[in-house]
Amino acid sequence: MVTAVVAALFLATLRFDLLSPLVPGGAAPTMQVPFAQLIALRGLLVVGLTLAFFITAFFAVRRSLTIGAGKHLGVLALVLAVCAASHGAVLYNRGYVNPGMLSVDRGMSVTRPTGDVTVLVLNMGGSISRVEEVADLVERAGADIVVLPETTRDFGTQVANVLTGRISNPEAVPTFDQSVFEDQAVGARVGAFSLFQLVGRPAQLDAPEPDGPGMIGSTTVVLVSAAFGPYRIAETLEMHNGAAVLEPVTGTGPVVAALHAGAPRHNLMNQWRHDQGLLARACRDYRDRSLLVAGTINATVDHATLAGSPCTNLLQAAGAGAVGTWPVALPSFLAVPIDGVYGGTGDFQVREAGVVETKFADHRAVLVRLRPGR
Repeated sequence: MVTAVVAALFLATLRFDLLSPLVPGGAAPTMQVPFAQLIALRGLLVVGLTLAFFITAFFAVRRSLTIGAGKHLGVLALVLAVCAASHGAVLYNRGYVNPGMLSVDRGMSVTRPTGDVTVLVLNMGGSISRVEEVADLVERAGADIVVLPETTRDFGTQVANVLTGRISNPEAVPTFDQSVFEDQAVGARVGAFSLFQLVGRPAQLDAPEPDGPGMIGSTTVVLVSAAFGPYRIAETLEMHNGAAVLEPVTGTGPVVAALHAGAPRHNLMNQWRHDQGLLARACRDYRDRSLLVAGTINATVDHATLAGSPCTNLLQAAGAGAVGTWPVALPSFLAVPIDGVYGGTGDFQVREAGVVETKFADHRAVLVRLRPGR
């Protein structure tokens, strides 16, 4: 009986949705403690289940040889093997293809708004002292849209200024009609970029200065190439951390939902579910407008809200969906892919994608290169 119960628990990790009748209100198990945390850790689940298989198989064989027993342990070992293999197959299908840095691309030209669009997501983890390193990464990747959770407006401004200073022909950078800035939602022009500082609710409620101590984690900074023309905030997403939907004023670029969703910590689960719900709603509301979702998602395609949304994991579409971004202390095949870029594969052709190791942040950087158009 005990063996059957334990085996059933292990098998449940393959289909948490079958546990819905056991969850109060019939809510999706992957949005509840502890399932939300467990399903995000598939890589570690594979390792743990594999170790458990070998240990259980060892004792099953030992008992069989010594006292003629061990049948129940043998069955349990078989279940563990099936679970480990199944989780491993899921990760394999999502992809570990990771070129790291993408091929050379100088980004969307500042003189002609055509070509591939490269999106960079890098959670800075509060770091505000690596301006040159981030600028190097943006330049090497040819990034047109840069989303930097957990940093400051001043840091983003410095990065934009450094990148602008590296442009060989500054006069080619397009100018904006000053009348667009009459709209308070339009991003600040900093060199060759539009800059946005998206402040989360903790900063809005607890500190008048979002760059102040302890508030950096609630702020998301976004840089959008001036080649797209001016951008504005179409909608603020009231998440735990900074998030908003940005749209082009002239309609030449993609709509971007830049965000840093709250983490599924035990004491913040309601907030996390709220944030994931906002993300899913944005995917539905802007599905006809070539939406890109970029940032620290703090969820995976296994969680119910993302699994049921029209947004697709574009890293997975490129064969890199299983490459983890956090924590950097774990190898990427065991880490959790909580940073990413999502969108409609009907709106974009995914050209390349990669996860880049950094020495100055507690997350790996995500790069996705897209070609607009169905």
